[in-house]
Amino acid sequence: MDHNTTQAPAGISQQPDSQKLPGVGRLLSESWQIARSKGLSMFGVVFLPAVALMLVATLFLALSYPFDDGSLNALSLGIMGVLFLALIVFLSVWLRASFAFAVRDAVEGTFSIKKSWSQGLRKWLPFLWIYILGYILINGGFYLVFIPGIVFAVWFFAREYIIVNEDVRGMNAVLKSKAYTAGYFWAVLGRIAALILFGLLILAAFAVLLAILGVGFGDAGAVVGVAVVAAAVIGVIGGILVLIMFSLYTYLIYFYLHKIKGSMPEFKATNGQKALFIIIGIIGLLVGLSFNVLSSDFFQNLENAGAGILNGF
Repeated sequence: MDHNTTQAPAGISQQPDSQKLPGVGRLLSESWQIARSKGLSMFGVVFLPAVALMLVATLFLALSYPFDDGSLNALSLGIMGVLFLALIVFLSVWLRASFAFAVRDAVEGTFSIKKSWSQGLRKWLPFLWIYILGYILINGGFYLVFIPGIVFAVWFFAREYIIVNEDVRGMNAVLKSKAYTAGYFWAVLGRIAALILFGLLILAAFAVLLAILGVGFGDAGAVVGVAVVAAAVIGVIGGILVLIMFSLYTYLIYFYLHKIKGSMPEFKATNGQKALFIIIGIIGLLVGLSFNVLSSDFFQNLENAGAGILNGF
């Protein structure tokens, strides 16, 4: 069932205070409250697709490695590569879509792993398209003097949540996200920036802890091995925690914007608006591609020139 209104479990405010977004502390507190009760189950949503992804990638490498000697013709190897790539794309999009539904349902208190997987599968195509659009628009924006990329990332941050909550798709979801942030751009930017800073501080704390452990263990072989395993486990747990907290936190920003502004049923993006942003994104990607090509040629020429000078000596 598609949702046209947002709901919230006990402990999460049903209505915002006046027309202001909650502060960083409140958003972090509410995100942590949900993560404590639903975090392990949310991890379960991504676990199976993630394992499947790793198995597919490993299987492709295992099957293609014996044919490095050229015993398999390029066409057959290419077909096999395309099939595996298609499977990887399918699993990746399904994983992301399922997790987006898991975030919404965790906030609403209606979460189940099977439900998230089923919903993610049903919305696979809309999520594939929204990820393609996100890549074009945000990455293209970053190539255009960087600042447009930041602006686009803030404007379009809620595009996934609009798909799962309002069943609005494609560029309509992208531009409706922009409409939600209208009048709240700096508030959204500040809260996301604070979250990123908070995440960096957590990662820095992990790095310091691992450095201390490394100094304490010295070079004792077996103990160093244990330290490496511990570091890997801590890194995985930390990464999962950051992913869950970031997703819940940004969903709550959308949740409160939705409460403030309503579902905006009158919103309708024009074809001209859609085309404008797509063109800007494509121009940005072309600028980035041109820069990469020119810079690689420049450094290659510089390396050749340096080699020529050295050969002269």
